[in-house]
Amino acid sequence: MPKFTFVLVIVALAISVQGFPTFEDDVAAAAASGDWAKVHEILRKNFASSFGQNTMTDVRNLKPQNGGHVFAEAKSTFEHSSNINGKSSHERGGHEVVNNDGKVSEWDLN
Repeated sequence: MPKFTFVLVIVALAISVQGFPTFEDDVAAAAASGDWAKVHEILRKNFASSFGQNTMTDVRNLKPQNGGHVFAEAKSTFEHSSNINGKSSHERGGHEVVNNDGKVSEWDLN
């Protein structure tokens, strides 16, 4: 029985590892097939989730206390360029938040 349980655990681990492809596997598969648009899409999604706008939320929520003052600024920008077989693309943008004594201003950057 212990041998059967051990084999069952190994099989379950193998299935679970194969069932959840990694970010690197997705990028490698898209690159190997020459689908560079897919590579860029995967990278863009991954970086967006990794570098979200948490600091911007923190800046928005700052309030001056006990007669003090607060000034905070957060800026998130990106730039993406590619040239695939002579077809060029370029995009950039971002977002900025400024908090001056609790008065919050924000805008998109182009």
